[in-house]
Amino acid sequence: MTPAFEARNGRVRKTAFWLGIFILFPLLGGCWSRIEVNDIAIVTAAGLDQGERGNVRLSLMLAVPRLIGTGSAQGGGESKIENDAAWVVTEEGSDLMDTYRKLQEKLPRQIFFSHCRVIVLGSSLASRSVTPYLDFFERYRESQLKSYLVVSKTSAEDVLAFKSKFEKLPSEVLREELKRELIPSVRLVDFLNALMSEGDAPFAPVVEIKKSAAGSGGVDSLAVTGVAVFRGDRMVGRLNDEEGRGVMWVRKMVHEGVVTVEFPHEGEPEKSAGKWRTSGFAGKFPSAETGCTSISGSRSN
Repeated sequence: MTPAFEARNGRVRKTAFWLGIFILFPLLGGCWSRIEVNDIAIVTAAGLDQGERGNVRLSLMLAVPRLIGTGSAQGGGESKIENDAAWVVTEEGSDLMDTYRKLQEKLPRQIFFSHCRVIVLGSSLASRSVTPYLDFFERYRESQLKSYLVVSKTSAEDVLAFKSKFEKLPSEVLREELKRELIPSVRLVDFLNALMSEGDAPFAPVVEIKKSAAGSGGVDSLAVTGVAVFRGDRMVGRLNDEEGRGVMWVRKMVHEGVVTVEFPHEGEPEKSAGKWRTSGFAGKFPSAETGCTSISGSRSN
């Protein structure tokens, strides 16, 4: 090798080295875009209601991280979790973006939708066109399309203001009930897909606050009590609990459950019933030919 070739080769290696260093610089920024927990307001549930003069009212359930893990107050008092772990803020505006902007102006932290588990539609708003309001959650980059969608029998704000006795956050009560699928549950992405599909009517579970019996000493409960049926993007009716389970059978959403069947006893009127726990039949009806081959369990009178 000539000295000139070695010098040129050395310059090429040196240039390649520094070029590699400059290419790696953007990757060495570390957590430059990080957002600290104490800088954000974590939304666990959102509620939409019809406001005055055609406005929309947005309610957000915000988690208070410093109180989520605290225990009960001393002296037998109520838990701090029940009282303080969730904070509901409400604002009204001409559209959802306007309302969101007004809420952000009232809060010292950045509203963060990535942990929103449930979206609640008030009954009055669900009877109107819901597409303009759900469009916000479909397009906003922080919102989750896997959030559950429900319709309140009264207002969404009432549901979010419910005080839970079992969960740290009231939004977790709804999420756990919907996960059990005793009534058809629907996620936002499934509702939007049904809304845009021909021949498929959207639906959403109905939730309400069940009052305890007077003088029983019990507590109110948040329950899923039926199914809201939509024609296009407007709610046109409701199905009760029994009809809602029928929807699950028709749509093959039943994976397990309890089926009560009336059958006659010899010499007795047809008043007794057998209960069978079903599993593993993927929502298929037992036919006359197969009998109860797809239903396993024991009969109880």
